[in-house]
Amino acid sequence: MAFSIDPPGFYLVERRNEMLPPLLTSNLCSLVEGQDRLAFSVLFLIDEKGFVIKEEFQKTIINSRKTLTYQQAQDIIDDPTDQSELAEKLRLLLFLGKQIRKRRKAKGALELASADVQIIKKQLQQQQQQQQQQQGAAAAEFAAAAATAEGIDVALYQARETNKMFMSFHLFYLTCFI
Repeated sequence: MAFSIDPPGFYLVERRNEMLPPLLTSNLCSLVEGQDRLAFSVLFLIDEKGFVIKEEFQKTIINSRKTLTYQQAQDIIDDPTDQSELAEKLRLLLFLGKQIRKRRKAKGALELASADVQIIKKQLQQQQQQQQQQQGAAAAEFAAAAATAEGIDVALYQARETNKMFMSFHLFYLTCFI
């Protein structure tokens, strides 16, 4: 199972903002499902406690079999009926991520936990339907024009175990060579 360290960008809640042209960050320099990518890879053999037993640097060809969001990965992990190879590998990565995070905390790592704010867009369909019922056919034109309008709501973003898992491996990789 491969984790890619994304090309430069920064993340807001569930949204990535690119610092390089999209052709590079979303295509040429990214793992794209079903496409071969040439890479310089660091392969780690890790024991069940998250200790590195062996590391190798290799020129590789990576062909990502599946692209998942954090939520999709979490849903697969949480589904007890899913015994697929992907589910088993995700559960193993989650376990190892927890071990790595536990070791990092034991060494005194600072973990900054702050609430992320999520901006939620919502359709105004209910309002449009109510207007049509109350105002009749005269409001139909207004409702049609407003059909593309979106409302906005704000909520706290609930981080999933998969968010923490990915961050654990990101930090693991970045600190292996310090």
